[in-house]
Amino acid sequence: MEDNAGKPSNNATVTVTYLPCTVDIGGTIYLDNSGLADGITGTPVNGTTLGLYVTLKQGNNQIAVHAVDAAGKYVFSETPVGTYKLVLGTTSTGSSAKQLPSGYFTSSEGGRISTGGTIAAGVASGDGTANGETTITVDCAEITYENLRTTAASYLLNNFGISTTDPLPVTLASFTAAREGTAAVLEWTTTEEENSDRFEVEHSRNGKDWGLIGTVKSHVDSKVVNTYGYTHTMPSEGTNYYRLKMVDRASDRRDESFAYSRIRSVEFPGVQVLLYPNPAVRFVNVTGQEGKTVQVYDVAGTLRMTARVANGRIGTDSLENGVYLVKMNDTNGKTIVRKFVILK
Repeated sequence: MEDNAGKPSNNATVTVTYLPCTVDIGGTIYLDNSGLADGITGTPVNGTTLGLYVTLKQGNNQIAVHAVDAAGKYVFSETPVGTYKLVLGTTSTGSSAKQLPSGYFTSSEGGRISTGGTIAAGVASGDGTANGETTITVDCAEITYENLRTTAASYLLNNFGISTTDPLPVTLASFTAAREGTAAVLEWTTTEEENSDRFEVEHSRNGKDWGLIGTVKSHVDSKVVNTYGYTHTMPSEGTNYYRLKMVDRASDRRDESFAYSRIRSVEFPGVQVLLYPNPAVRFVNVTGQEGKTVQVYDVAGTLRMTARVANGRIGTDSLENGVYLVKMNDTNGKTIVRKFVILK
């Protein structure tokens, strides 16, 4: 610096003003029918045609509204440090809760974007919900003024996924089936439930023909991890297949819609068929034959009765004292014969 005489001076004062940190918040709206199952995947929607808007809120205050363009994108430029909520809607003046065009549903938000099986770099994992809104915190701790507008660190990416199919009311995190003794033990966990009514446990001997073996009530609405279980005490010999039918509660928007889990199998090789008590009086227990029809013969080879095994047993009130043979089939169609005695 120089004074009025043109000579150097050390008395000059320079004032430097530091501008507050600001960050761009933006993202893309994707058509994603797979939802929370795999993060956000899909193609950008035409926000102009669908009439989509994103509202930026801080607490109860609406900060700004931005239209989603024809490429599915929106951006709020130079947003100060703070915590915000982004809400997807169809109102140009702003939305306090999610709004979507008729025939569309929210499937996820903030999730990873997959392109050709590769996760895009720098994309946040999101909040793991599908309610059309997401909360973010703008933190400039690692952003300097010089690189604020030129590096990826200055841009917070928050994407939304929407779907043309009604999303599953339950987010199933795991489903397992295992053999414990002579029973099959099923366990499953959920991380979120919305308007869920129940789980129907289905069983099959061939993976094609299914039957209901039990029902477990759900928590209806939940955003925490819930664990469920069911024990099948009468599995069949050979391979047993299990699946969950996740049923929604009936409402104006849904009429007990449902979806199936993946199929799990449990092997029971060589399930031993036992008859007891032996001698018997009024009934005899028959293991490994639940729901099957068996034939009872006397030692002369005469068919004395045909009975269906229910609750693990058949009634023997009609039989006199004597020796009898029970004829039945295993899961492979092989004939099994067992002997028992009636002694009253």
